[in-house]
Amino acid sequence: MGIVSFIILVLTITSFIILINKYEKKQLSEYGIIETVRVKEINYNIKKNPYALFEYQNKKFKVSFSSDSLK
Repeated sequence: MGIVSFIILVLTITSFIILINKYEKKQLSEYGIIETVRVKEINYNIKKNPYALFEYQNKKFKVSFSSDSLK
């Protein structure tokens, strides 16, 4: 009985993941906005932590990164 339950659990999880991925792609294609993002510059603050300046649709944003993510 345990093997049948395990197989049903795996099939349920797999079908859930597949359906959510299809739903996400459908929602992005219908309602999503695709934008071009440019990295303007990567700088370091006083504590030597890296941050990047992004620009898209004439708006600028600053994002801080851990030191390992920019290597």
